[in-house]
Amino acid sequence: LKDLVKVLTIVDALVERLEGDEEYTAPLLQIIMLCGKSFLKEKASDDTVYAKDLVEFLTELSKLVELPLPMVQIAVTHCIGSLYCTPVTNYPEGPQACKHELNIRTIEESNIVQIFANELRQMTDEAVYQEILHLLLFLSLSSSNCDSLLGMDVVDVIAKSMAGACSTNNSKLLQLSVEVLWNIIEYGNPEKVPEKFETNNVVRSLYATFLHFVQNAKTQQDMQLRNDVMADV
Repeated sequence: LKDLVKVLTIVDALVERLEGDEEYTAPLLQIIMLCGKSFLKEKASDDTVYAKDLVEFLTELSKLVELPLPMVQIAVTHCIGSLYCTPVTNYPEGPQACKHELNIRTIEESNIVQIFANELRQMTDEAVYQEILHLLLFLSLSSSNCDSLLGMDVVDVIAKSMAGACSTNNSKLLQLSVEVLWNIIEYGNPEKVPEKFETNNVVRSLYATFLHFVQNAKTQQDMQLRNDVMADV
């Protein structure tokens, strides 16, 4: 934790050099992957002492998803997902990892979910889009994250992407989309949910997706997706 500022300086230097030399991509990816593991602390008080540094570090690290490099975008998406979802191992001696609760709280109290949701809106790479959506599936299990998402147009974005995914029969993308929308409905502010789901654009997109499954559903999975989309509508 005490080295977060130094690590961020290294990350910034690598990003700056990426524009002129792609050889810096590999070390950047290695650092991102290492950051997906819970950070170590030397003292029990480090959680509190470096809490602000951790928020700033993870926020700046998340902004790497804005780089037009799919490998980096996917790596940082996996990094945040790992910190948010992976339990921390305790060791009998030596430096201890930060508590998993600290990672979760830091991610939820920052604007990280908004950074990824905003990138989702302008993402053209389907593979990266799907990875970000997968991250949002986990982040949307939090009420605070859902409320942040409801403050954006992410429901409209996801609904539109579902209609587009029908043309390519991307069942994985459709399943993730339905589950994220369900989480937002279930855990989001009940007063704000209708405002986002009852807009003309969202209703039309969900209805078009439903019609696609009515006309083309063949497998049990297709039929279940059809029912889930109908429930959203």
